[in-house]
Amino acid sequence: MFFLLALVGYSRKGAWKTEAFEHWVVLSLIVGFLCQAVFMSRSYVNFDGMFDMAHLLKTVTYILVLTGLFISLTQVLVQAERDKAALAVRKIQLERSIEDLSLRNAELDEFTYVASHDLQEPLRKLTSFCGLLEKDVGDDLSEEARKDYRVHHRRRPTHAGAGAGSARAVARRTRGDEAPADPPR
Repeated sequence: MFFLLALVGYSRKGAWKTEAFEHWVVLSLIVGFLCQAVFMSRSYVNFDGMFDMAHLLKTVTYILVLTGLFISLTQVLVQAERDKAALAVRKIQLERSIEDLSLRNAELDEFTYVASHDLQEPLRKLTSFCGLLEKDVGDDLSEEARKDYRVHHRRRPTHAGAGAGSARAVARRTRGDEAPADPPR
């Protein structure tokens, strides 16, 4: 009776159609049900023909379950090897991406360094020109014009120079580097 109930349950579940282990368990339940219903029920004496046949079929049910376990385990191991190979490929792709990003970051650092250096020279000239202009025309300007000149013209190049000089440091801090260093020339 147990084998019949288990067989009905596995049939309703439907996994035996697609999963190897479930398939072999259903075969084992069919053989076990036949063993109980046909041979064990007709065996009246120990070790008669029906009794021996029932024990032989019970051994067959164990072999069927073990076959299902072996096939299922083999499938799991094969899938694990496929997953391992796929992970190895993905790891190589990620390492290449890291190398590429490191190269791009180095190029960006070099560009930032060169750009900040190139921006500082025109700013120095502008600051120098503002100094010469103040020297030449400074005494001829009114107090209000001088104040306006100092506020608007003297500070702008200084602030712009500070911004250009710190661009590299900001880029490094954004990436998480502690101590900014100039790239090798």
